[in-house]
Amino acid sequence: MYQRNCRVAALFFAALITLLFPVSLFAEANTTYNNIIFFGDSLTDNGNLYKHDFGILPKSPPYYKGHFSNGLAWSDITANYYHSMNITSDNYAVGGETTVFHDPFEGFLPYTLTESINNYYLYTAFKDKSHTLYILWIGANDYLNGNPNTDKITSDVVNTIRDSIEGLISRGGKNFLILNIPDLAKTPEGTVSGKSENLSILSTLHNTKLDLAVSKLQDTHKDITLRLFNINQLFTDLLTNPDVFNSKYHTHIKNTTNACWEGGYTIKQLKDQQQLIETQLTADIKMRGGIDAHALTQFITASPDLATAYDVAQRFQKGTAPCEDPGLYVFWDKVHPTAAVHSILSLIITEYIDQNFHRV
Repeated sequence: MYQRNCRVAALFFAALITLLFPVSLFAEANTTYNNIIFFGDSLTDNGNLYKHDFGILPKSPPYYKGHFSNGLAWSDITANYYHSMNITSDNYAVGGETTVFHDPFEGFLPYTLTESINNYYLYTAFKDKSHTLYILWIGANDYLNGNPNTDKITSDVVNTIRDSIEGLISRGGKNFLILNIPDLAKTPEGTVSGKSENLSILSTLHNTKLDLAVSKLQDTHKDITLRLFNINQLFTDLLTNPDVFNSKYHTHIKNTTNACWEGGYTIKQLKDQQQLIETQLTADIKMRGGIDAHALTQFITASPDLATAYDVAQRFQKGTAPCEDPGLYVFWDKVHPTAAVHSILSLIITEYIDQNFHRV
């Protein structure tokens, strides 16, 4: 009887401990951070592509100092917030970057998530990675052109993200924040592309598979902190009811469908004018040097991300002006958000980080 009572007491104590201290807390007890690393594309790029291409894209002005918006990116604002707490950061995001490798002869930039992470490994070969928070937000450029093989491309993209996280874990990574993608059909580019249904399917499949991949990774690696932030839901809520965000974040967004920069070329029209674009780029590059005008032309005419930035720059040089008040808009151009949206996103992301990750 004594032994039975002891066993019961032990089981009760174990159950009580589980209730008071969930397993996730034990798993995360040692996952602290004092450094942040950003990986991604133009939505996170803080000027990297602008440095690589010697100021050709995105041209400033009208873009802000090499950012794909009219102001700082959410990554800049987030980094600045944590710098005040002595948390360092580095940004490896590049505008136009894809997750998986696409044929450069079809015009895709030779920048991929794998290349960015390999560059990170090169620069941090002997650094401790256990106190770094890795933030990954990528995938849109793999889909913006549309793709009929929705299952394969979304699996390829998500598997690459998963493998990238696994690689970082194998090198000591302990903290990961992964962002899914918004419904690309709801961007101004998506609504006029003629591919809105396909874009919506691609976005949904990507997010579903990413959710599953992140869950499996967390189950497999119980000693890390891995979180998936639902950008898609945030984006949907903002488009549906901007006044809620305006009230909370002191913004004044009204237009949720149009871009501040209206009109301009379609991707097809840009492809039809490749020679003209190459001639214009050649003249520009002569003043700056260092890159291949033909290759850059191919990249621009294949990527909605870069094509939009090029189109806006051309119209600006010809005297076209943006909307009077970009703060009224969700979208700065046909695929990139305004500085107002970047500011909101940063505030929400930093709040999420503070709730889910632990500083050293």
